[in-house]
Formats: sequence, structure tokens, C-alpha cells
Amino acid sequence: MEKSIETLNTKSLQDILRTIKECDDSGDGYTVDKKSIRKVFSLTDSRHIEDVMARLALIDGMYSTQMNRRYYPLEDLAEVLVALDRESPLRNRFRSFTADLDTNHFSVDDNNNLWSNGYGIGKDGTPKGAAVSLISKYAYFETEYRFPIFDSIACEVLPLLWRIVIGDTVPKLIYNKSNQQMDGQKTIVAFTTAINKIRMKLGSGADYDTLDRLMWYTGKMLRGNFSLVFSKDDYITWADIARGSGLKFDDESLKEAVKKISIKQLPFLERTDNRHVKMLYELAHGLAENSDLTNNLS
Repeated sequence: MEKSIETLNTKSLQDILRTIKECDDSGDGYTVDKKSIRKVFSLTDSRHIEDVMARLALIDGMYSTQMNRRYYPLEDLAEVLVALDRESPLRNRFRSFTADLDTNHFSVDDNNNLWSNGYGIGKDGTPKGAAVSLISKYAYFETEYRFPIFDSIACEVLPLLWRIVIGDTVPKLIYNKSNQQMDGQKTIVAFTTAINKIRMKLGSGADYDTLDRLMWYTGKMLRGNFSLVFSKDDYITWADIARGSGLKFDDESLKEAVKKISIKQLPFLERTDNRHVKMLYELAHGLAENSDLTNNLS
């Protein structure tokens, strides 16, 4: 690890988490989308199929979980969520799981479990696999942000944080069955276990919500996707600066943006309302420059 990069240490991560909490009312796309989804959850009922379908459709669209590549996945998932919630509140089950990591909280019967069930079918009528990402996001909003979000960004950034905070071999986060479909139960247990260990090391400020924001912002920047990281006006300014720096707006070039465009080139990050974005940009820049962290992840 390159010790000279100031952002890559536990104390700086703790400072970022603290600043994220202080800037929770920012007007960036991430915050606006999050509040919109939470509003829908507050106006709908977890025991009604139509309401749960509306929740799932909104999350799927805003988070691009790509469930629309399957046929009938939301109907299948909504039925299981409602059935479980009618037995006992799902929000309580989700909260209990984060403490004891027992997937039996979500057993429908001896052969079916919320996390391991397949949802939807393919065009040829064959069954599809688990929906860990969408379910974790549903749990995140159902518990008012007290459940960790599992998705591709988290799986990319969590190993980077692990090496900074803990330092030893990065744990395996995704488990597949023999047919290469995801093993939902093993995957959510492994992911939540890793998140909990990082939270413990970082201290009380590392709740699931704030840690998710840190990973999401950082991951988006490392991917070169700034449309939800910056406000619309700031994004237009960034695009002008990027264009003037000779950046091409193809996928591969954008992945180099956070590395090639320095904070000094982005004066809007000096505004008070962008304090957290500036710190996260510094973190992403440090990670992008540090090959020891970003290459050859376990």
C-alpha cells in the first residue's frame, strides 16, 4: 500500500463518514432518488401485492437492477415478500438477520427461502435465479436504511475498503451453485459478515446507510459515472472541464476521469454543500492511483 496517499487510511474514512452524515440533505441525484423511493415506501403497504410491486418496480428502475431482463420476476418476488410479511413484519426479520446472520428468518417452507429462491423465467420459459441485489435494496428501504445493499458497486468497493481497514485477505463475497446461478443465502451471509467487520473496525459512524453512500459514490466515480454524484449544474461544469482536458466520453476513457482530472480543476467541489463529494473524490482518486489496491483483488 502506498502510504504517501493521504486518503487511504482508516481515520480518513471515518472523517468521510462523519462528513456524509453532516451533508445528508444535499441535492445530488443519489439523495433525491433515495428520498423518492422512501416516500413511496411510506405511502404503500408491505402486505399488499400491488403496493409491493410498485416498490420493487421503482427500485428496479432507479437502481438498474436489470430484473426487466426476466419475465414475471417482480410478481414472483412480491408474492414471497408479502407472504413473509403477513406472518411477521419483514422489517423485523431483516433487522434480526443483520445481527445473527440466520437466513432461516426468511424461510417460506423447508424448500423455499427468500434469498435462495429463483424469480422470473427466461424467454424460453426456463426458471431464473436469485435476486439478492433487489431484495437487499428492498430491505434497505423497508428498514429505513438499516440493511446493507448488495450490488456490483458494493462488491467492487468493499474489497478496497477491506484492504485499507483490515488489511488481510479479502473475503469471498459471491457464491455460485453448480449451475453458476448465485447461491443467494451464502452470498448475503458472506456479504453482510464482511460489511459488519468493516463497520466494527470503523466505529459507530459506520452505519449501513452511511457506509453504503461512501461505497456508492466512490464506485460511481471509479466507473466514471458522475451524473448522480454531482448536481445537474455541477455535472455540466464537470463535463465542460473534462472536454477541455481532452477526455473522451466513451466507457473506457471515463474510467480514467477521476484519476486524470484533479480536484484543483473542479472549483465547485469547494462549495460547502459539496464537502462530502470533495472528500469522496479524493478517496476515489487515491484508490484509482493505487495499483496495490485496485489490481489483482482476491
